[in-house]
Amino acid sequence: MKLNKNFIGINYFQTTAIQEKLIEILMDKKMLQPVLEIANWDEQDIITREKSLKELHNNTNHKFFYITKKVQEHSELIKFEKVNLGWFRNLKSQMSTYILNRHEFFRFKVVEKKEIYILHFYKDPHLSDEEFDFYRNMNFPLAEFNGYKFDTFKIYIDEEKYPDGFMPENELWGQNPINKQRFVKLLLFVELSEPTIEIVKDNQKVKLDDSWEKSMDGKVKNESGVNVILVNTMWNKVIINDSGFSVKGHIRIQPYGPGRTLYKPIWIDEFQKSGYIRGIEKLK
Repeated sequence: MKLNKNFIGINYFQTTAIQEKLIEILMDKKMLQPVLEIANWDEQDIITREKSLKELHNNTNHKFFYITKKVQEHSELIKFEKVNLGWFRNLKSQMSTYILNRHEFFRFKVVEKKEIYILHFYKDPHLSDEEFDFYRNMNFPLAEFNGYKFDTFKIYIDEEKYPDGFMPENELWGQNPINKQRFVKLLLFVELSEPTIEIVKDNQKVKLDDSWEKSMDGKVKNESGVNVILVNTMWNKVIINDSGFSVKGHIRIQPYGPGRTLYKPIWIDEFQKSGYIRGIEKLK
């Protein structure tokens, strides 16, 4: 597999004009109308949004992560009823992109102990005529990005202001909360578990072991122009019993340490409703 501009996350990083155009679209009054009318945004809120978008698109010290299918699948096993903002309090400030495949990425900025600002860019084969017309009227370069959608959202690490972390305004834009949950699960798995990582420098080829997904053909060559961090996992494969009386295995974010203020993912094995639970196991 070759990591190059055929991956939308890398193409987007390399194309400053696309970044500038997207900021322009996201700051357009038609895009902001719902929050201007309903969420009572004032001029300072608009200025703050534009500042956040520009900071998010600063390529300086930006890190790229290629998230393997195995990591994506395992992160989806994380279960929670609502976001616990304590999970994020020990995250360090960073600018990063999670590349999930050729057609999807999460680009985000973490401001330590304050907020996480996220851009989600992905291909939607079911882009409606209205959405297509919207992007066309904004003069977005559809020739190269035809069929792609994007949205932004914040996680405020402030339980008093936002108990679940997310701006209520996000829903006014019709954003799918599942995408927010997917990002949270990926972030938790990458940051709090112990993933296997391989740093592939520009123009470097790396031979991968059998634990990596077969679609990578056992090796990867980095042609992106930047270093890329490949993220894999050595967690045990999940065996699910389809019995109607069992609870499927899943991952829980468990507090630990002094005052139980730190967090880590632990594996909850499948169990019968009688309540048997076995702790996590990892491959050595």
